[in-house]
Amino acid sequence: MGKIGLEQFWKDEDINGWKKYVQLCEQFWNGKDYQLDLLKELKYEYEIAVVVNHNLGKSALIWIYNSIPALENLKPIECLENESLKVRLKMCLWRMD
Repeated sequence: MGKIGLEQFWKDEDINGWKKYVQLCEQFWNGKDYQLDLLKELKYEYEIAVVVNHNLGKSALIWIYNSIPALENLKPIECLENESLKVRLKMCLWRMD
């Protein structure tokens, strides 16, 4: 039996919880240079950038290029390639807090 990706645990009602979590994380977003660089590197996926910043701060720019076991050894930046992988990344980030 193969591994089950985190995206398999996402339910439609999770979108509201995710949005609330993003709002909480926005308190720590103030447009510093490294945050704007992070937003650019994450292809302007604002919600993801805000949450990554909240969880990792300045080290986020390094973290997004590392293979992450919880993402089945994908790099967070690779998870931007399709919607299913974006959901996997969101679930991973949400569980980090």
